[in-house]
Amino acid sequence: MRQRGFGMLTILLILVIIFGVKGTVMSMENRQCAGRNYYDAALEEEYVDRMKQLLTGEGYRNCGVTMRRITYGDGNREYILQIHHRKLGRLSEQEKTALERRLSETEFMDETCRFIYEL
Repeated sequence: MRQRGFGMLTILLILVIIFGVKGTVMSMENRQCAGRNYYDAALEEEYVDRMKQLLTGEGYRNCGVTMRRITYGDGNREYILQIHHRKLGRLSEQEKTALERRLSETEFMDETCRFIYEL
């Protein structure tokens, strides 16, 4: 009977240790994830500011820029940028393509990111 109680106690202690280690590892991963999110948010804010400056220089003053981020499970990110300005509706497809090319030159270089522009 004593050996059975000792075995149960041993199993219980092993489970406590496993859950404790798992909690510690998950906490460290969460902190790393939060740090990465702050870094990404700073890059995104800087990028939107550069985008607005570039568009102002191109003659699209006071345009609206909306950026949405999609983060996939593997860490890859996709950004969808919507640019709102009355003059953009009057551009030909060639002019839109040229503007998208100029905008793509301001992207932050990260192989895990993909940018989509909606003019």
